[in-house]
Amino acid sequence: MPVESALAQLAALQNLDRQMREKMEQLETLRARLNEWRARLDTRRQSVSALREELQSLDGKRRELERRLSEEDAKMRDRRMRLQRIRNEREVQALQREIELGKQANQQLESDLLQVLEALEQLQAQLKAAEEDQKALENEFREDSARHEKELDELAQDVERIRRERDRLAAAIDANLLRRYEQIFERREGLAVVEIQEPICTGCHMNLSPQFFIELQRGDEIRLCPNCHRILYFRVDRGGRDA
Repeated sequence: MPVESALAQLAALQNLDRQMREKMEQLETLRARLNEWRARLDTRRQSVSALREELQSLDGKRRELERRLSEEDAKMRDRRMRLQRIRNEREVQALQREIELGKQANQQLESDLLQVLEALEQLQAQLKAAEEDQKALENEFREDSARHEKELDELAQDVERIRRERDRLAAAIDANLLRRYEQIFERREGLAVVEIQEPICTGCHMNLSPQFFIELQRGDEIRLCPNCHRILYFRVDRGGRDA
């Protein structure tokens, strides 16, 4: 195959590879965005779940305090009834002491219960706000996800189309030349073949010697830039030998 034809094929292959790379980067960006959305949503759900567990625990504490307060109230009623029946002074004093201690215990229970009820009210408000935020985020994620899933599908189809075209073109290129091109493409960040019209490499912007440039224009062999080692492509129909 003539050198010029081989270089034209490499240039066309590079165009496909660069398109492929761009599409793949877009795919990765979209996937990363979706993963970020999922992570945000998972964090919000975990926060809501933690609030619910905390609320459940606090509500259990409320029920326990109310139970103990009810028991203490029943004990106080029993003590007062007993106080009306006994006549022994020592027993009266002892029971009055129990009543006084019971009052103090009740006051402490009522204080604790009030704190728990206030905390429950605050926590319920936090949970409601968190649930609303979660619902809003889920709706936003659903819309964003549907849009991006469509874009992902379209990009995947583009990638597959480019890959088929790339495989077809690569099959017509000499295996050794193809391997050299692919190595340079990877090393040089997707720019392996550079077209020049003046004695300057458009890949690394280094000047080429006049003799090297003359030999390049002959097109009798594939030449690499002495500096960056990219494949140099001198397109004849844009000037040069037919000028």
